[in-house]
Amino acid sequence: MGNRSVLDGREIDCFIPAHNLGIEINGLYWHSERHILPSYHQKKYLDAKNKGVTLIQFTDWEIINKREIVHSIILNKLNMGKYKVYARECSISNITNKQYKEFLEENHIQGFTSASLKYGLFEKNILVMVMSFSRSRFSKQHEWELIRSCSKLNHNVVGGMTKLLTHFRRIYSGKLMTYVDQSHFSGSGFSGWVEEGLTQPGYAWTDGSETISRQKCQKQNLTKWLPSFDPSKSQTENMHSAGFYRIFNAGNLIFSIE
Repeated sequence: MGNRSVLDGREIDCFIPAHNLGIEINGLYWHSERHILPSYHQKKYLDAKNKGVTLIQFTDWEIINKREIVHSIILNKLNMGKYKVYARECSISNITNKQYKEFLEENHIQGFTSASLKYGLFEKNILVMVMSFSRSRFSKQHEWELIRSCSKLNHNVVGGMTKLLTHFRRIYSGKLMTYVDQSHFSGSGFSGWVEEGLTQPGYAWTDGSETISRQKCQKQNLTKWLPSFDPSKSQTENMHSAGFYRIFNAGNLIFSIE
């Protein structure tokens, strides 16, 4: 299963030559900053990309706790999704925050994140894809941000992204951007968009058995859940004292479209 020929001696846990697809399983403990550099996962992704290989990187926590989503991502990369749905046969509707949140928690590996505009694509009253938007959160060069685009597990919604984007554009104008998580996705679905750049690796905190978001670990939030919190120490000092270390991802590709 392991392959050391693609990356000149460095191992890819599972390599599927017919699809130029590599799959990595990264243990939270051994892949935290305690043992590797923050740039490690991004560099490995980019080195594989330069060799024509798409590298997907999962943590062992994701494999255990989000197994069905992991399977669905891999099957879609192999063009082996169980169900094919055609967007032309589906209807679009606004969805409630409850519908949106439940769908993302069940189908998106990063789970729920808030958005101001939420649309759903329905096939015979079954929600098969969602797409959400908000005003651009971090960039003054873009008016809008595509927050989440997600299909139902094991479903290939042909034309779904185009149909939902067209619906959004009928109502709202302005430059649109999005971030694509390189650890799990290549951005191949954003044909026609401009690739503007790549962010630095992001991170979560881990004790080796679970991950905690960086937002929850901001110093002002540590008082709510960290028993050993010491206000005289920095965020990093508090987290390290409690046995938590950062685990970095491969960063985000930035895409935009007028």
